[in-house]
Amino acid sequence: MPSSAKVEPRGPRVSYSLSYADGSRLKEEPGDIRIVRRSTTGKAVATQVFLNAAMLALGAGVAVNPFSKDRLRGAPIEGVADRERVRNPVSTDFVKALQAHVDERVALTPGLASRAFKYPIVVAGGHATLVYDSLADTEEEKFQLKTDLEVYKRRETAGLFSVQPLHRVSCADASTPALVLADWASQDDALLRQTLDRMLAGCAQRVVAQLDDMLKD
Repeated sequence: MPSSAKVEPRGPRVSYSLSYADGSRLKEEPGDIRIVRRSTTGKAVATQVFLNAAMLALGAGVAVNPFSKDRLRGAPIEGVADRERVRNPVSTDFVKALQAHVDERVALTPGLASRAFKYPIVVAGGHATLVYDSLADTEEEKFQLKTDLEVYKRRETAGLFSVQPLHRVSCADASTPALVLADWASQDDALLRQTLDRMLAGCAQRVVAQLDDMLKD
């Protein structure tokens, strides 16, 4: 008789989603790293002031959410010779890499290798944006690379009335110090790629560090 193929232990499936654990949702999957400049904020604030004035004129009060520069989508980064340097790998490469980390940890952990999992580990959000550091125009504009990434999993035995049905790992991050755009663009934007890769590696480490609790019943 032919020998049966060996089945390697696997952890829960890792998948990408536009939806965060709190129910909020991105309109579209994140693309390349984008940039939010001071001028972008000026336009956004002007739009919000106009909408607030219109709402007040209609007697509806102010119903626009408070302004945050970190919520702005920004614009594409122009003049990049190699677009791979500004590619956002969260929904593709990062999901695959995290799956490999999870499978490896599960295979080495007694009691987990033989378990079956109903719910996936979800990678949510993942915008990566160069965001201006300060509105003060007394010096050259500086930027931080920021991410809004979150990883979560529904507990295997969570019910309709569970107090904490989800285990959440926040991977929102911001680079320090803020740098001028010329520094980010040096060496064909290599620093952008290296910084985002380092942030994502740190996120994977945080998820793996909490994996035992994440996979509890």
